[in-house]
Amino acid sequence: MGDLLALVTPKIDWYHDFKGQKNAERWFQVIHIVFAIFGFTWGYMLQRFSITVYAVIAAFIVSSIVTLPPWPVFRRDPLKWQPKLTENNSAKKKPKTKKDM
Repeated sequence: MGDLLALVTPKIDWYHDFKGQKNAERWFQVIHIVFAIFGFTWGYMLQRFSITVYAVIAAFIVSSIVTLPPWPVFRRDPLKWQPKLTENNSAKKKPKTKKDM
């Protein structure tokens, strides 16, 4: 089982970038607010608080499906990492300490 998981997981991107995290948070908030307003209004008209609670639970489920998986829309701006230093480059670019002076 572990070998199968190791074969599959490197091919799947499991992250959101920083802008994707911001967008996912915004979607989360919008979904919850819309469902809460709708649930409160509908529950108030029918005089049943349980409808409001069900609407909030539905908002949690919908927002989890929309924002938790790493959809490509949340991975549009990947980080640009610095290149890996080789042994020769790391010796040249090593910062001087008080001992070196």
